[in-house]
Amino acid sequence: MGTGAAVDVLGRADPRRSPGRGRVRAGGQSQGDRGSGGGPALTLRGRSRVVDGKVPGTLVSLLEIPCECFDFRPKGGRMSKRVIGALGMALLLGACGVSKDEFAAAQRDAANAKKQYQDEQQKTAALEKKVADLQAQNEALTKSTTQLTEEKGQLEAKSKQYEELAGSLKQQIESGQVEISELRGKMTVKLKDRVVFSSGSAAINKQGKEALDAVAKAFQGLQGKTVIVAGYTDNVPVAGKGAFKDNWDLSTARAVSVVRYLQAQGVEPRTLGAAGFSEHRPLAPNNTADGRSQNRRIEIALTAADYTPPTVDMPTGQQPAAEPAR
Repeated sequence: MGTGAAVDVLGRADPRRSPGRGRVRAGGQSQGDRGSGGGPALTLRGRSRVVDGKVPGTLVSLLEIPCECFDFRPKGGRMSKRVIGALGMALLLGACGVSKDEFAAAQRDAANAKKQYQDEQQKTAALEKKVADLQAQNEALTKSTTQLTEEKGQLEAKSKQYEELAGSLKQQIESGQVEISELRGKMTVKLKDRVVFSSGSAAINKQGKEALDAVAKAFQGLQGKTVIVAGYTDNVPVAGKGAFKDNWDLSTARAVSVVRYLQAQGVEPRTLGAAGFSEHRPLAPNNTADGRSQNRRIEIALTAADYTPPTVDMPTGQQPAAEPAR
């Protein structure tokens, strides 16, 4: 619509207004009726025209409605404030109408913006996961480094103990009385049986005591170790009807003799232990004299103290209760 007649709310054409402009009066009164007892006139002006191929929808609809439809007067002669507000809002909103193409374009823009936002969220989530993975890897590497550092320190401590022990037994090592070895963190002092015992005996001889004195002195400075003394024999049976029934008795008795001697020389008894293995763990074949000599031996192994079974301290001076005879 390019032009339109002036219309008031009462549904009457206003001949005083020129075509192309509209004037709506609320309350059913013209401007000249303001002083005649009615409410104040509310005038809304608007022009019905075509702009860029669009016509404000609400305004056009209002202008196209028959004039008699605008008679909103109540029986009292005054238009309600609610009707006035609704009519004014309809006129204002109608002036903001958009074409279908613009609306579709706006929808596409909104959809694209939403997709971009979702894409950015996915990228952010992926980056956060990558950061979390890197942090986990860093923590694992830190833990591994700490463990390696601890292991290095332990190896260095064991190496230092080995060097100190070897230094303490240097004379015995050079004379061939003692051999020292280290395997998987376990240090072993090996004494040949002929150095410590006479044949078929569990009594420590003079040469054996001298060697064990040096060993006991070296062991007194060790910390966190358990000392296990093990006795071994060759496969030659025990001769005669002596104090030992067989090589089990002989190997065990020799180990116990060494333990008692070390305790007498000041080694803490809580760290000591004895074991006999008879002829069943040879170092060499028993078919030669040299092989049998290697198999007859005493080995003193130093292991970590946590191998010791847990114990309970006994009060000083208290003796364990005697068990009834079985």
